[in-house]
Amino acid sequence: MEEKPPLPQHLEDSNLIKAVKVREMIADDIVTPLSTDDFVKPFCTAQTIHHFGSFHRYSVQLPELECYSTVYRKQVERSLFDLYMLKVLEETKSINWCNEVTRLFPLHVSGEGNSLLHAASLYMWGVSDTDLIMHKTLYDVLKNNISNIRQRFQEVKKRLPGFISAAHLKDTRSLDEEWRQLTEMTKPKSKMPVTVIPLYMELYIFILSNILRRPVIVFAGNLKDAARILTDSFPSPAGVYLPLQWQENQCYHSPVVLGYASGTFTALVSVPDTVLENEAVPLTTLKGHRGEMPVRFLLEIEETAKKKLLSVYLDLLDVSLPNKT
Repeated sequence: MEEKPPLPQHLEDSNLIKAVKVREMIADDIVTPLSTDDFVKPFCTAQTIHHFGSFHRYSVQLPELECYSTVYRKQVERSLFDLYMLKVLEETKSINWCNEVTRLFPLHVSGEGNSLLHAASLYMWGVSDTDLIMHKTLYDVLKNNISNIRQRFQEVKKRLPGFISAAHLKDTRSLDEEWRQLTEMTKPKSKMPVTVIPLYMELYIFILSNILRRPVIVFAGNLKDAARILTDSFPSPAGVYLPLQWQENQCYHSPVVLGYASGTFTALVSVPDTVLENEAVPLTTLKGHRGEMPVRFLLEIEETAKKKLLSVYLDLLDVSLPNKT
C-alpha cells in the first residue's frame, strides 16, 4: 500500500499562494515615519516609531481536533508542533500547568535563524518572516536611534548590578559604539547570534512589542538535566513586555505569546476547548513556587506602577489556581 505523504511542518506550506498574499498584506501595513509631520497623525507618540497600522490585531488559533481520530490528531501534532519545546515548557511548569485556561502548543519555527521574528509572525499570521518584513522594521527602528528608547535602554542597563561602570555611562563614544553594534546585529539578511546579551534581547522584544502595538509574553524553560549549561548559554528572556511607547488606547490588548528554550523562540498557539471558558494565559509562574512573571524593560519610576501598567495594557481576568503540589 502506497504511504501517504506526511503533513507539512509549517502552516504556510499548506497553501503557498495564500502565504504569499498574506506576506504582501503584512508589508503593505507597515507605517513608516517620513517626516515630523507624522508626529501629529493618529497613533503616533511624541517620538514616532515604525509600526503596523491594523494588521497586528490577528492571532492564529488551530481548529478543534477532538472530533478526529487519535491517529490523525497525533499526526497533526507531530507535523505542526515542536514536541521537544512542548516537553521542556510543560516539564518546567512554564505552560499548561493551570487547568482553568486553554492549553498552549508550540509551532515549528523555521531553522533559518532570527527565531524571535519568525515566531511573532507565526503567532499573528501563520507565516514566518521569510520576506524579512519584521526584521527590516526592527532594524529601521534601531537605526533611527529614537532618543527615548535609547534613554530607556541606558537606564535599565544602569540598574544591572556589576554590568557597567558609571564611567562607561558618561562615555558617549562608548555608548554610541554599543548602539551601533546592537543595531548591526539586526541588519537584514544577517542572522542574530545564537547567544545574545540578555539586555539586548530584552531591548529587541520591547521594540517588537511597540512595532506591533501589543504586549508580548515570553514563557521560557530548560530541562533539569541541562539547566545549568543552558541557563549560562541561553539566559531566560521570560516575562511581559509592554508597548510603552504608545498610549494604551492606541494598542491591541491581546498579547503575542511566545515560548523560549535552548536559544530558540516559538509561537505558542491555542486550540479551542469546548469545556474551558477562559482563553487566557497565566501571569503567574509555577516553577518550584508561585511568583509573578517579571515585567521587562521598565523605567525605575514605572516599577512602582507595574500592576497598573499591566491592567491598562492587558485585559486581565482572575481565575482560580490549582493547589500547589
